[in-house]
Amino acid sequence: MPHAEQADGAGGFGPDQLVDEIAGAIRLGPSHMLGLFENLTKRYSVDRLKGDMVERVNLLLFMRPSSPILLPGQEPSTDAEEMREAEQTVRRLADLSPKITSEIRDVREDSAMAADFGVQELPVLLIAGRAKNRVRFVGTPHGNLFEGMLKAIWRASTGDDELPTEFVKDLGRVASDVYLRVFVSPTCPACKPVIDAALRMALTSSKVRADIIDATAFLDLADRFDVYGVPTTILNDRFSLGPVPEEMLLEAVIHASDPSYPAPQIPYVAYPSCGKL
Repeated sequence: MPHAEQADGAGGFGPDQLVDEIAGAIRLGPSHMLGLFENLTKRYSVDRLKGDMVERVNLLLFMRPSSPILLPGQEPSTDAEEMREAEQTVRRLADLSPKITSEIRDVREDSAMAADFGVQELPVLLIAGRAKNRVRFVGTPHGNLFEGMLKAIWRASTGDDELPTEFVKDLGRVASDVYLRVFVSPTCPACKPVIDAALRMALTSSKVRADIIDATAFLDLADRFDVYGVPTTILNDRFSLGPVPEEMLLEAVIHASDPSYPAPQIPYVAYPSCGKL
């Protein structure tokens, strides 16, 4: 982790602090170690946004703001809280770097623009820059979605997709547009590699679009596509894949773009316990 040598005042985390945190997590047990490494990953990703951005990236959030006025005894709705949290997240990300800009759109006032972008579920965050709005996060980004969003912003700015040369070459075989709906949960570790693979494909190929969807927040949408566990990827609203390796997802994407390409032989893989809806 290159940024581990930064002084704490520079926004990073120093080596002494890192050692103390690891020692404390070891004393508390394996689950705390897992939590520590997830936290460090997010902090490292945030540090990259602060110092390594190259091109400007615009974050376009479509939402439906709620009324700030509540009747006596009335609690804010869950929907309103989600919208507010999504807006706060985007604004805070824009504060990290002058190369990150944010645009908050109310679908009631910008319905034509929302229609042009095919916005249906709310909130939805589109990442511009190199991503050219091919990467979207549906729902307020928590956990796995938040980490994936940080990586997507950095890659959209730097142009570094971190993919092997051979993989990029195979991705060039995608013959027509492919739309990925990637249903995930914020907490299931099995979702991370699928999120990462879908995002890198969408950032690298102009023919791939990826929507990362919090299935736990959009159960009706998950039911519509017969999604009962995560991660599940729906290709062009026709084909469905469960938790598969990156190479197999690529083969499925190529097949979805060109039916003459052999369909991948997908072995049955049970959903992890954390991925059951």
